[in-house]
Amino acid sequence: MNHYSPFRILADTWLARLGSVFAWFWLVLWTLIGIVGLDDLINGSAGDTVSRVMPFVSFGFAAANVPLLLAARKTKRLVRNFRLYCPVLAHEPDKSLPQLAAALNRPLSETENQLSEMCRRGYFNGYLDHQKQRLVFPDVQPQVHVRSCPGCGAKNAIEKSGEICRYCGSPLNV
Repeated sequence: MNHYSPFRILADTWLARLGSVFAWFWLVLWTLIGIVGLDDLINGSAGDTVSRVMPFVSFGFAAANVPLLLAARKTKRLVRNFRLYCPVLAHEPDKSLPQLAAALNRPLSETENQLSEMCRRGYFNGYLDHQKQRLVFPDVQPQVHVRSCPGCGAKNAIEKSGEICRYCGSPLNV
């Protein structure tokens, strides 16, 4: 069973790309129109009221594309982070947020915010348990056991025998 939604991620990736191209096109076009109108206004060749107001309207239309660019950038960054988080989450049996943040060398608050946004957008078929500080997938309830490693003594969360210690590589048994 999938713990993530590949279609949602693909759709967000393409929407961010198309939104970015669309926004850049209109931003450049309206800025150029505004510059030409401003040049006419400065040179005195803008005769009527519309010609005097149009440069400012054009710059307003150009500025209206900035939020779309920022949203596309945020989505691209979120998808890129999703691709970083997936392999680490696959090797984290208890889906612990502090361990995930440490593995990615990121602050816990940043990791928690990004995972929360990913869950909200439907990238993951789960939710954050803020009290236990872990990512929970409701459709799967693995039997997680915490065992001390015989090699180094570190505590490890394991689901089955034969897994190895994440610190020293010694085999662990349930």
